[in-house]
Amino acid sequence: HKLFASHGRFRLLFANGGYGVFQLQKDYLGAESESIAQPDQIARALGESSTWSAYVDECAAQQGDVCGARLVEFASMWFHRLQRPVVAKTLRRLALQRFPQNPIVHYYIGRYLDFDAQRPQESGEHYEAAVHGMPDNPV
Repeated sequence: HKLFASHGRFRLLFANGGYGVFQLQKDYLGAESESIAQPDQIARALGESSTWSAYVDECAAQQGDVCGARLVEFASMWFHRLQRPVVAKTLRRLALQRFPQNPIVHYYIGRYLDFDAQRPQESGEHYEAAVHGMPDNPV
């Protein structure tokens, strides 16, 4: 099924932990523009929270708390596979704002801080929240 990342900017066709497929919407460029969006325009838009708000709302409505896990997995894909740390940071922040009690969100954020950001001193609170939320999880 299809979800939208900011109606009018990008249409998310498919996403998983390995990749995402988007379609840039013509309306985003404006009627006066005949050209294709420049990479810096696209990169800037992808890093904005407003780009993802419709996607997050739709994801939460359709998937409930599972959406939190999807968002942080998606953030990991943007960070590792696509080398877009600004987009990943935006998605992690949105996941934590929308799902502040979700243990999987906290686990992924803790793991990011611990290994990717090399800030293990900040990861402990997220690991603790993950353990408290899912005490019997072997992860």
